[in-house]
Amino acid sequence: MATTVDQKLLKATKFPPEFNQKVDMQKVNVEVMKKWIAAKISKILGNEDDVVIELCFNLLEGSRFVC
Repeated sequence: MATTVDQKLLKATKFPPEFNQKVDMQKVNVEVMKKWIAAKISKILGNEDDVVIELCFNLLEGSRFVC
């Protein structure tokens, strides 16, 4: 049931046109982003969780053009 509600909210939400542009990950300094992501996740969770951090890294490096 939560997915139906989420889908309705997603359809009703107006996103800026910039959100439709894909990002070419070859032009992004991924190492800087990895350091920031690891620090932010550690700050939010209160400790360093390698599983969550690696999951985020894998999602980031998954494809060349990220939505």
